[in-house]
Amino acid sequence: MNIEVQNGTLVSGLGFRTSQLLETHGFTVSKVGNAKDRGYEHTVVYDLTDGAKPEELLALRSFLEAEVTGVSGGWVNPGDVAARTLTVAPEDPSALATEKNVDFLVILGENSANLARN
Repeated sequence: MNIEVQNGTLVSGLGFRTSQLLETHGFTVSKVGNAKDRGYEHTVVYDLTDGAKPEELLALRSFLEAEVTGVSGGWVNPGDVAARTLTVAPEDPSALATEKNVDFLVILGENSANLARN
């Protein structure tokens, strides 16, 4: 599973610190950078696999306490994976990813700032 992490906040270094934390817990982060927009309050995980990796998505969502959305299939609801709240992406989430062959795009929100400080 490949994950791209983007910092959607103004907290300097949040993306890098979170990527290190994810990797120590067995996740593979292929790229870290800043999101195009930096005003995210909540972390969002975009499922770019069309629901093909529900266990990995559930683990990532739980670990980051994130909202989840899909690309072409809309919201992902396989088993235990469900969105915490409904949000509308301003553009196609797959276009937000800057790395090819990414399974999940994580855009960090303010709610992840404490996670990276631990």
